[in-house]
Amino acid sequence: MRAQRKPVAVSSHGQITGYFVSPDEYEEFKRFRESRRAFATAELAEERVERIRASRMDARHAHLDKLLDPK
Repeated sequence: MRAQRKPVAVSSHGQITGYFVSPDEYEEFKRFRESRRAFATAELAEERVERIRASRMDARHAHLDKLLDPK
């Protein structure tokens, strides 16, 4: 089975609609997806919001501010 070695594309009417992947690859994807969970900022405790608001970038990265300047 090819799906045990690499993902196999599934298409319908010339468009890729999904992939068959090995069980190991699927489990790895699920772990990755769970580690990247998104959340609404409204879910944050006020204490955490204040800590984020008060945080400052390390001075070593100040040169990146130029990327934000409008030209």
